[in-house]
Amino acid sequence: MEAHHPQAQFAGQTLYSLYFQYLGLLLTELYLDRYFRDRTALLASLNQAIEAFNEVADRRSQLDAFVESDLNKVAFWMATGSGKTLLMHCHIRQYLQYLGKAGGRQNLNRIIC
Repeated sequence: MEAHHPQAQFAGQTLYSLYFQYLGLLLTELYLDRYFRDRTALLASLNQAIEAFNEVADRRSQLDAFVESDLNKVAFWMATGSGKTLLMHCHIRQYLQYLGKAGGRQNLNRIIC
């Protein structure tokens, strides 16, 4: 009997996501939800975490506070061959969904999907 794996089918291929790929998609979903729902609260929350970190970190390890223009970037640090390109395509779809809900889809013209 085969183990059941969540899967997605694209052009005849079955893709089986791994736990860390699901985690990346989930974190992106949470980020985009907060980014599009209330950027000010997201910024305040991130800066509050930085303040807590800086209180216990030595001077060279301390971080600068975020500004709103920093919020338009998300980075993932993953091993070679871990599926970053596949996740990037999923992240683009996630972003387009949130952008469409916010009414800004017509302003985007540099993504080929």
